Amino acid sequence: SKPYFIGQKSLESVRPTVEKEECQWQEEEGELRRTVLYEEHLKLTKKVIPFAGWEMPVWYTSVSEEHKAVRETAGLFDVAHMGVLEVAGEHATSFLDLVTSNYVRWIGDGQSQYAYLLDPYGNVIDDVFIYRRAVDRYMLVINASNAEKDLAWLNAVNSGKYLIDEAHPDLEIDGKAIIRDLKDPSSGEDQRVDLAIQGPNSLAILQSLTEDTCTEPSRSKGLRAKLARISRTEFIETELAGIELIVSRTGYTGEDIGYELYLHPDYA
Repeated sequence: SKPYFIGQKSLESVRPTVEKEECQWQEEEGELRRTVLYEEHLKLTKKVIPFAGWEMPVWYTSVSEEHKAVRETAGLFDVAHMGVLEVAGEHATSFLDLVTSNYVRWIGDGQSQYAYLLDPYGNVIDDVFIYRRAVDRYMLVINASNAEKDLAWLNAVNSGKYLIDEAHPDLEIDGKAIIRDLKDPSSGEDQRVDLAIQGPNSLAILQSLTEDTCTEPSRSKGLRAKLARISRTEFIETELAGIELIVSRTGYTGEDIGYELYLHPDYA
């Protein structure tokens, strides 16, 4: 479904002439938003500043002390300002393959992929992570500063009304995907926000939560082993401390051991 292939140039002269409108995005000024952990941040620090349209903490003690904690033990990060979308349906794979720079068909269930979201001219709109939950169900994690723009672009492509590729204006999607904003309350029980635990002790901390999940020692041991087997960019869907969540071995700290946790905001 990628819009390029060997021999493509030979077909340029016979492509149909199509004129499509370009999708226009106008950013609107709005009030700063707060994550579900905002009140917890205020208990620990007064260093809260605007960041990507959200009120976020800068630090609790000091940058160097917290950096050292993550490098030597572990740190918990509120990244609930990040956008979380779902792209689903029988055309979900081909849709994501068209709008992103990587090859989505390479990843299987329980795997994720880093990619760029591109505009019709090949310019980068955002960098994203694509998580394949099933053959017809993906989770897309996007940057907070671009969340509304990304969603608007994906919906524009999905509508079939707008220009997708400047060089090939006749390019169409194979079929419509089902796109949902998983941070929107309308997603109900499927709502998800992102927290991250990063650093060498992060696995042990997650494994300690299995004792609250499994009453039987053998089940707790099995879940601990399952967590330990998660390779980089892979994820599992499980339950920890009575909370259903996605545990993904991804993150932006550069730590070898680190996880992102996607869970309902009520349990964050």
